[in-house]
Amino acid sequence: MKVNAVGVSKAWFDTPSNSNYTINGLVRCTLQIGSAIQDGDSGGPFVISNGNDYSAVGTTTGEASSNAYYSPLSHVPTNFAVEIGY
Repeated sequence: MKVNAVGVSKAWFDTPSNSNYTINGLVRCTLQIGSAIQDGDSGGPFVISNGNDYSAVGTTTGEASSNAYYSPLSHVPTNFAVEIGY
């Protein structure tokens, strides 16, 4: 993952309500080979890997123009865990 910008505002289109909304304070990044954001990922943890170690760094917001967007975590509670895989 390559971080391109921090503190980004991004407008999104909501199909059910047929309207736009904007989220502020996002991180915009470019995902590397083998990574992708898919429909339904919004609201889930944004996880990065470093070898065999994984870190949840934010909440997935979405993808647009080959960029991924996530809201960074400001606090990680004790015993926070993310299941990787299945």
